[in-house]
Amino acid sequence: SSQRPQWFISHHWGDAVLNLVAGVRKHLQIRGLGDLSPYWACIFCMGQHELGLASDVHPTESPAAKVILSSKGVLLILDKEAAPFTRAWCLFECFLCSSRASATGGSLLLDVASEGTRGMDLLTEGSTTDDAVLAADAATCKREREIAFPFEALQKGL
Repeated sequence: SSQRPQWFISHHWGDAVLNLVAGVRKHLQIRGLGDLSPYWACIFCMGQHELGLASDVHPTESPAAKVILSSKGVLLILDKEAAPFTRAWCLFECFLCSSRASATGGSLLLDVASEGTRGMDLLTEGSTTDDAVLAADAATCKREREIAFPFEALQKGL
């Protein structure tokens, strides 16, 4: 049966599938989600040949936008070159998530996964359930968890 996606995956379609899988696995782990948590990845959910058929549709009415706005948020997966920051659709997906969150008081989350020195690292918007469980001070736990994140990848997007 069909499931409603909880998270939208924003990534560069030229990235290795293994990097995408590693980002989702890290996200599942850090967010404390079950293995059957539904994610939406356009590369698997939309036929590439069908994209041109929707060219007369405003981007905010696209299938991707509809999924983003009905999900918990966006998981942005960066490759070593941070290629999603050079892709208009990836930027639009993050913009849509952030602007919608601002308009609704922060109801959509934007998490970022990137390969760091110890494997895949994850920045989360806000603390996770595990942060609160593992430490009395969730902010300290979050800071320690994210300290190894390769922030130079984010600088490529500035």
